[in-house]
Amino acid sequence: LKESDVSTMLGTIDSGFVFDLLHGLARQDGDALLVCIQRATEQACEFSELLGDLISILHRIAVVQVVPTAREGALDDDQEQIIALADTFSKEDIQLYYQIAILGRRDLPLVPDSRSGFEMVMLRMLAFSPLAAPDQSNGPGVESQDRKQPLPRLAKNPVEASQQASQQPHKNVSS
Repeated sequence: LKESDVSTMLGTIDSGFVFDLLHGLARQDGDALLVCIQRATEQACEFSELLGDLISILHRIAVVQVVPTAREGALDDDQEQIIALADTFSKEDIQLYYQIAILGRRDLPLVPDSRSGFEMVMLRMLAFSPLAAPDQSNGPGVESQDRKQPLPRLAKNPVEASQQASQQPHKNVSS
């Protein structure tokens, strides 16, 4: 017997699905997310439970990111992966993904089928990235160095925003 067979018989979710989803998210790989969701469907995963497991893992990642001593202590089977993901994602990303997952779980009963609802949750995570807030330790208007990838600089006032907009190429719309 394989672990996946036992999980299927017991109706439990293979934690590998959650980590595969998070690795796909880290790579911004929508195809990998959809393949993982298809695998979950083939193993008769309950998407509400999968979303609950994702929320739990996001919580653990957030704790490791914010509480330095959480990296220490008893290591369970997943702790190495949790630490690696905590180092991969920004704190802002994890907080946003957690919120998207919580709201998605709340809304899951409203969608026609749980798979499409779960896919939308993952697509939202893929589509949205938080804007970096100014890092107070670096002075006003300096972006946090916690981001793993640079963000475009945002205008600080309406005049600057107008100037930035005027420098953007415009598409001609004919009527």
